[in-house]
Amino acid sequence: MDDSPNPRYRRVVPDGFMAEMPVWVRAAAVVGIPGAIAFFLVWIGANTIPKMQQELVILQQQHALMQQIEQQREQRAEDLYRLMQRICANTAKDSQERARCFDR
Repeated sequence: MDDSPNPRYRRVVPDGFMAEMPVWVRAAAVVGIPGAIAFFLVWIGANTIPKMQQELVILQQQHALMQQIEQQREQRAEDLYRLMQRICANTAKDSQERARCFDR
């Protein structure tokens, strides 16, 4: 490994106090604290954005279903109101009572 003729491909083994540090500490020492924070935030964003997109798709599907259910409920309410108007008109004794059935 270290016998490579090209010095760019030689593995650098840290010596001294850095040799015992975890890899992420050595990386933070190389890129600096702001770079490490930026890398961490990018990593968090890359992990959470796909989850948020999946949740958004599920919420959009549920919203479409709720709109469809609401339209059905409104249609049923209108049908029930018309049925009640017909019952009222059929049981009315005169034209004045019948006219009151169709007042909104």
